[in-house]
Amino acid sequence: MRSDLTRLRRVAVALACVAAVSGPALGQGAAPSPRDLEALNYYVGSNDTTAAEAELRRLRAQFPGWQPPADLSRLRQTQPTAEIDRIYREIASGNLTGARKSIADTQTAFPSWTPPDEMTRLLETSEAQAAFDNAVRSGNGQQAVEIARRSPQLLRCDRVNNAWQLAEMQQAVQDTTSAVQTYRGIINSCPGLPEVTSTLQKADAVASPAQMADLFAVARGRFGSSAAELAALEARLQAGRGQAPT
Repeated sequence: MRSDLTRLRRVAVALACVAAVSGPALGQGAAPSPRDLEALNYYVGSNDTTAAEAELRRLRAQFPGWQPPADLSRLRQTQPTAEIDRIYREIASGNLTGARKSIADTQTAFPSWTPPDEMTRLLETSEAQAAFDNAVRSGNGQQAVEIARRSPQLLRCDRVNNAWQLAEMQQAVQDTTSAVQTYRGIINSCPGLPEVTSTLQKADAVASPAQMADLFAVARGRFGSSAAELAALEARLQAGRGQAPT
C-alpha cells in the first residue's frame, strides 16, 4: 500500500510539472469533472498533503478559471446541502440577484447538480412578482399587464391582490373589458366569500349594470348559502348607482 501511495505521489508531482509547462491548453472546461478530481480526493482522504498540493497545482494549471474550496474535503461532496438552504433563504428575503448568483456558483462547484423544479419555479415567480410590483408602483399599466400575461401564476387566488391590481391597470389603459374579465375570473374561481364580495365591490367601479348582474349571478351560483348576503350587497351597489334594486 505504501509503495502504491509513493507511486501515486510521484505521478501527481510529475503531472504538476507537466501542467506547469503546458499551461492552460490542457484544460477541457471551466471546472474539473468528478473524474478529474479523483486523485485529489484520494490524497486529501489519505491526508497526503504533499501529493494533494501537487495535484492541486496541476488542476489549477489545467483549469485556470476554477476556484477550489478552502476546505478540500468538500470536493468529495457530490451534491450541495448548505448551498441549497442559502438559495432558498435568499429567495425568501427578496435577494433574487443573489439567489441567481448562488445557483450559478453552486452549479460550478457541483457540475452534476441541477436546481430542483420547485426552486426554479419559486425564483421565477418571485422575480415576476417583483417586476409586477415595480410596474404597478410606477403606474406602467402596459408593463404590468404584459408581466401578468407571461406569468399567470401571479394571478392565483392566494395572490388575489395581484389580480385586483391587474384589473386596475387594465382599467388605467382603457381596457375595461379585460378588467371585468379579470374580476369575473376571481369570482368564478377563488374559494373565499370575502375575496368574492371584495371583488364585486371593486368591479362596480368599471362594470356596466348588465355586467354586474352577470357577476352577481356567478357568485350566487357558487355561494348559494350566502344568497342573502350577496343580495344585500347587490342592492347597496345598485343604490349607489342610482338604480332600483332588482
